[in-house]
Amino acid sequence: MKPLIWIIDEEWPDYNIERKQLIEAFTECEIRHSSNDYLDDLESFGKKADAVICQVYVDLPKQTIEKLEKCKIISVYGGGYDRVDIEAAKARNITVTFVPGYCVDDVSDYVIAAVYFFNKQLDYYFGLKEHVCWGAQAVNEMKPRVNQSTLLIVGFGRIGRAVAFKAQKIGMRVIAVDPIMTKEIEETFHVQAVGLEEGLASGFHYTAREI
Repeated sequence: MKPLIWIIDEEWPDYNIERKQLIEAFTECEIRHSSNDYLDDLESFGKKADAVICQVYVDLPKQTIEKLEKCKIISVYGGGYDRVDIEAAKARNITVTFVPGYCVDDVSDYVIAAVYFFNKQLDYYFGLKEHVCWGAQAVNEMKPRVNQSTLLIVGFGRIGRAVAFKAQKIGMRVIAVDPIMTKEIEETFHVQAVGLEEGLASGFHYTAREI
C-alpha cells in the first residue's frame, strides 16, 4: 500500500522540493496537501496519513493526534514544535521532529542590523538627503556607541546565542533572560543572567562627555 504523506501548510506556494525528496525516498508514496484549516481533510483522508509535515504555526492538539490511525512521524517546518501535543504523540508512538538551527544566521543577522539601524538613526538620516545638513549639525539626538551599549536577549536558545556571539564581536555587553539559564551557560557564552524586570531596567545611561 502506498504511504500517504500529508502536508499541512499555507506559507509556501508549491511543494516541488518536498515532492522530489519524498518520491526519491518513497517511490510509490501519495502526497496530499491541506491548508491550516485542515479539520475536514483530517476526516476525509488525513487520519490515514503515515506521516505529517506541517508548518510551525499549525496546531496539532490531542484531539487531532488521537485521530491519526497510521501516523509514524510528525515533521515540523521550523525550529520548534510548541503547537504539537508531544504527550499525545508519545502515547501513540509518533515521533515528532523539527529543524534545529532553522534561520539562526538570518534572524541573528537581522537583530544586529536592527541594532545598527536604530542606534545610528538611519531612518532619520535618510530623511535628510534632500537637505544641506552635514556633520554635527545633522545630529538629531546623540546615542551611545554600539560598543558601549548593553544588549538584553530574552530567550537564550540557538538564535539568542548566535545574537550574543555577534553582539560581543562588536563590543556589546550581553545580558540574557531565560528560565533554563545556568552558571555553565553564562560562562560558556560570556553573558550575565538577569531577571526580566532587571534586564528591562538596565537601560544604557550616558552623558555627552562619554560619547
